[in-house]
Amino acid sequence: MRRALILVAILAAISGLAFLVARPAAEPPAATPYVGKRGASRVKASGLGVSLLRAGEITALAPGTPVRAGDVLRFSVRAEQPRYLLVRMRDGASAATTIFPPGASA
Repeated sequence: MRRALILVAILAAISGLAFLVARPAAEPPAATPYVGKRGASRVKASGLGVSLLRAGEITALAPGTPVRAGDVLRFSVRAEQPRYLLVRMRDGASAATTIFPPGASA
């Protein structure tokens, strides 16, 4: 009887460890760069959305997409609480320029 209890305890410990180790891996932040806080409800989550208007077609701006002259970018910000926002742009040949808020220096 004692051996059976020891066997049951060992099997319970092994199954408990298996549940701890076999958790699904979290998605790396690089896979979803514009997403804010993680959570069950995505409706009210913080985040930054960037859309691109090119040749009359609006699409979501993917990381690494080259932006050309004449393209229009639209930034939309969702915040769960008051935040500060500073938008800067940088060309490959020149220094960074603050474009929002207007007249700000950084």
